[in-house]
Amino acid sequence: AGGYKDIFPSDLTVLVGEGMIGHAAETGEIQVSGDGEKNQYYVRKAEEITRSELSVPIKIGPKEVIGVLDIQSVELDAFNQIHVVAMNTLSTQIASAIRNARLYEKAQKEILERKRTEEMIRNSEMRFRELFSNMSSGVAIYEAVDNGNDFIFKDINHAVERIEKVKKKDLIGKRVREVFPGIEQMGLLDVFREVWRSGKPKLHPVSEYRDDRIWGWRSNYVYKIPSGEIVAVYDDVT
Repeated sequence: AGGYKDIFPSDLTVLVGEGMIGHAAETGEIQVSGDGEKNQYYVRKAEEITRSELSVPIKIGPKEVIGVLDIQSVELDAFNQIHVVAMNTLSTQIASAIRNARLYEKAQKEILERKRTEEMIRNSEMRFRELFSNMSSGVAIYEAVDNGNDFIFKDINHAVERIEKVKKKDLIGKRVREVFPGIEQMGLLDVFREVWRSGKPKLHPVSEYRDDRIWGWRSNYVYKIPSGEIVAVYDDVT
């Protein structure tokens, strides 16, 4: 910049440890020289004429150097303590702006990633709901009550409504024995209890279900899900 803008090439690179700029980047310490030709770290990078140079590291935290703020002059002893303080203050402000920009960029990435994850979850839930609702087998989800001795309906699919001639709104929240009083005699309630306590899935072979309302033969596969609920997938093989 300034009088040097036409001297230094636009792709000029200074390596860490090279010259006063590189030494400031390497050590994280301010470098100031009143006579560059006599400074052991001074390196001429082009055709510039430099007598004085002030290199101030731009730091995020006590150790991370992310750049160097450098000014040069054709005058000997051009920079005093006032210049050092001013440049150091400016480098601190630049570091703060870069740190805030990084935090903002990180926050934006996290927000975008969270939105992507939420979208994936929504899509997964939609696929599950479509599968759950439209599969030909009956699927019922139960929550254990009375320490696993009884179970209440949490959800059912359309196949359950068709097989059992019931409506979902009439089942949800009710105890299974209240809706299907023959389930204990059928032996399926014991399977529910066993699966809920052990966490191990179990197939209940074709068995007869009968009460005053319905009758038929059912084959059930029962398993426990991470929420602690149990799921019964079954078919009417009457």
